[in-house]
Amino acid sequence: QGEAATDDGARLQHVRYRHPTDFDLPPPYDVMARQDVAVDAGGVSNVGLFLYETGAFTHIGVLVSANPGFAGGGCGLSNGSVTSLRADHRTQEEDLVSNWLLTEAYDTERKPQAIYQSTVFRRWGMKNIDGSDTTTIQGVDYTKATPKDHGDAYVVAGCRLGEVTGLGLERRFARLRGFPCSLVFAFAPNVNYSPAWRQTSVLRRTYNASMGTYDRFVEAVTWAYFSALGAMATAGCDLAVLGALSVGVNAGPHRVRIREALPAIIANLLAGSHGVHFGLYFKRVVLVFTST
Repeated sequence: QGEAATDDGARLQHVRYRHPTDFDLPPPYDVMARQDVAVDAGGVSNVGLFLYETGAFTHIGVLVSANPGFAGGGCGLSNGSVTSLRADHRTQEEDLVSNWLLTEAYDTERKPQAIYQSTVFRRWGMKNIDGSDTTTIQGVDYTKATPKDHGDAYVVAGCRLGEVTGLGLERRFARLRGFPCSLVFAFAPNVNYSPAWRQTSVLRRTYNASMGTYDRFVEAVTWAYFSALGAMATAGCDLAVLGALSVGVNAGPHRVRIREALPAIIANLLAGSHGVHFGLYFKRVVLVFTST
């Protein structure tokens, strides 16, 4: 309450890639992007800030490993309110959404809830938030999704992330020191089942047993990265800062194996493994892990 949410829909762009021909942007560079792997406890926020301060990049894209069933993950509520905006989350989406909303609110003197409602709230996720069905706004039933069905991404332009300092309960967002970016929300598969889930649980409503085989799972992760890179290229980003998709609990039995595979997945996409040479669309691409 207190501030009406204006519609910032122009900040949001939805892209969908199911085939290389869906992406038809000519490459802006004739030299392959430099690819790096970075480890930083502050994650993509700190890596993005460090590279922004070099002055070598004009538009930074930051990947968010997002929940396809609800925009903002655990930081959003079904009535459009925001909650749990803090720096000690152990999940990437909640960490980045908290950082974004708090830092942008500090810079613009808008309330985090107003920013959330006017950008990503109800732009994707379950049509019936409090129901038990699997129908989503983006038109994908993730319990039956094919790998290519993970080729959706949502770009929010004009965001800002603050530096992350400290560890554990001492972790903080230093909002005075931050950088402008576009946040790119992409959806990796959920293959971790729990019998404790409620019927209304978004995790239950996105669980896909068919992704239990590693080959299908890794192909879905690859298409999620394809969509994220395509979205960043379309937005004009010259630096792609990529969080690690599906290395958490939702990866189920594939957790260790997919983490080891991610650098090669990114390298292959940059080299054109799926029909688009994404290495010609950026100056630099950095895959970021928060721990070794």
